[in-house]
Amino acid sequence: MKSALRNSASVVALVVILFISLYSISGAISNSEVFEKYYNWLVFFNVSALVSLIGLIVYNLYKLSVQYRLKQVGSRLTARMLIIFAVLTIIPVSIVFYFSLTFIHRSIDSWFDVGIEQALEDSLQLSKSALGIRKREALKKTKNISYEIPNIKENLLIVYLNDARTTYEMNELTLIGTNKSIIASSSVNSTELPSALSFPDVGELGLGNHYLALESIDETGLQIRVVIPMLGNTASTKPWQLHALFPLTDQINELSEGVETAFAKYKELAVLREPLKNSFLLALSLIWLLSVLSAIWLAFLAAKKLVSPINDLVEGTRAVAAGDYEKQLPLSGTDELGFLLRSFNTMTRKISHSCRLIEETQLLEKLQRAYLESVLEHISSAVLTFDHEYILKKANTSAEVLLGINISASYGCNIKQLISIYPLIEPLLVLTQQHLEKSEELWQEEIAVFGVNGRMVLQLRGSIFELESSEQPGHVVVIDDLTTLIQAQKNVAWSEMARRLAHEIKNPLTPIQLSAERLKHKLSAVVPNVEKELLNRYTDTIVQQVEAMKVMVNGFTDYARSSDINSNPIDFNQIVENVASLYEPQAEHIKLELEAGLPLFQGDGVRIRQVIHNLVKNALEADEQNPTLVVKTQLTSALGCKYIDILFTDGGAGIEEQYLEQIFEPYVTTKASGTGLGLAIVKKIVEEHGGRVWAQNNEDKGACFGVRFPLIKIKETHESNSKI
Repeated sequence: MKSALRNSASVVALVVILFISLYSISGAISNSEVFEKYYNWLVFFNVSALVSLIGLIVYNLYKLSVQYRLKQVGSRLTARMLIIFAVLTIIPVSIVFYFSLTFIHRSIDSWFDVGIEQALEDSLQLSKSALGIRKREALKKTKNISYEIPNIKENLLIVYLNDARTTYEMNELTLIGTNKSIIASSSVNSTELPSALSFPDVGELGLGNHYLALESIDETGLQIRVVIPMLGNTASTKPWQLHALFPLTDQINELSEGVETAFAKYKELAVLREPLKNSFLLALSLIWLLSVLSAIWLAFLAAKKLVSPINDLVEGTRAVAAGDYEKQLPLSGTDELGFLLRSFNTMTRKISHSCRLIEETQLLEKLQRAYLESVLEHISSAVLTFDHEYILKKANTSAEVLLGINISASYGCNIKQLISIYPLIEPLLVLTQQHLEKSEELWQEEIAVFGVNGRMVLQLRGSIFELESSEQPGHVVVIDDLTTLIQAQKNVAWSEMARRLAHEIKNPLTPIQLSAERLKHKLSAVVPNVEKELLNRYTDTIVQQVEAMKVMVNGFTDYARSSDINSNPIDFNQIVENVASLYEPQAEHIKLELEAGLPLFQGDGVRIRQVIHNLVKNALEADEQNPTLVVKTQLTSALGCKYIDILFTDGGAGIEEQYLEQIFEPYVTTKASGTGLGLAIVKKIVEEHGGRVWAQNNEDKGACFGVRFPLIKIKETHESNSKI
């Protein structure tokens, strides 16, 4: 900034000096002496200064061209201002230059007009003619006096000369003898010596000749001097000289002097005619060039002053565009540009304040969103959100676990696509679609589906809510797994009923059995043989049925027993092999497909053995004619969790559809003789270990029972089941 001010001050000083120098040139042109003495130096100085100014402007033009090629901010505006200033300056200055130069040339030519020159010559000739007449008259008068002097006595010469001087209006009349001796003299100023004494010797004029000329004597102006040789009244051989001075009037003196001076100046100007034209041309050219260069430099200064705040504004705009909302621009005045800069600063302050508010709001919103997401991630309910086009926008982890959907692959899919992608939960999605299409404010449904984890009873609740990213309302669906709750309620109810049945039935069984045995013992000795056989058969039947009822009561007791798990590391493959060895007579009907390297499971080995034993027994009893069983263990993973699956596939007739959904409930059985508690106990033990059990019919024949145990500790399982 300081450098720019110094450069501008230097250029301004240079322009001022150029103006002063050009003014000096114009003064030198009007004065011939100064013109001859200083003109060349002034021209040289002006040309040097103009060359310096041209160099500065050329340098700035080069910088501008580089900026223009680089498309720097303000270069085009500066170029346009230069062109405008140059045009607005060159056109009027050129017009003034042309007409001024034409006027000066015509004026100079008019000075040397032929008529004026002839008039000056005629005036000079007229002046000479008038003076010639006056001179001839003076010569005549002097000759007349010279003719009278020889007749005058010497002692009367002074009187005669005085009278003659007065008569002929002379300033001086002197008679000079030999050796410039004054014989007689008469003068207007008697106190001064005769001027004839100081008059140079005119040589031997000789008798009959004379000297006649105009002389300028002191301050008296022009006078006519007449010198006439004459014979004296003595015997001298040398002639006397009669000197006479005739004055001219002041008017004649002034006119003649004016004519001579004007003519002399005219001749002098005539010699300087072309140099004057060239000088005026040079002066006007320098003035024209100085005006144009000054205008161009002023254009640079004006453009720089105008572009500087614009550059600041552009830089500020770029900074704001880059996210720097704290940018403040330096103020450069109170004009419109200054108002624009102040407005920009006000705008950035408001934007910065708004951004801080937005950041605070976004931070608060982010914290709230993180809190909500954390809540959604930790609740056991599955949460699904859809937009107005039924496209899945958000789902929590519980939805992925509960419904068995891949969240990352499901985003952006509408509900119809989800139905085709996940056929296992098609009934749930269809029911959801029906309610979404109705745009119900609130709705609630319960549905039983077979998912990846078996049969589930799910509760669906939906509502409409506003989406941030859309003007159209969206839908939120909350899904709760009621399977465990319903099953727990059923288990509690069945357990209570089983406990009561076991208590109510077990109490009379022993007296009944004892009474039957005592009857048999007491009556066998007194009844005839025919009745004795009937007695034995009836009492044995009573005892057998009592034993059967005891077995049933024991089953009730097992089902109602609390889940006290003795947790230890167990090997599923080893347990399966041990249970299969119990069925050695049917070993050819059992095929084991055990995956090697299964990890140990933390659980109750006795109760797990009971589960496997019940499932193997049921599978072999499914086809008594030709029983077949395939027991398969495998390590699987789903949704980021690892499980151990045990599959029991038989070759029987399968399970009737009416019993398929209720096969694991108490007192549900397809056997002619069975309590319906075996599979219920299996399901209860598996669920106590955090696992799931399911049953399904094979495509060809037979059924498949599956048990899945998660590879987590039972304590952790109970804790996870106790979450929200």
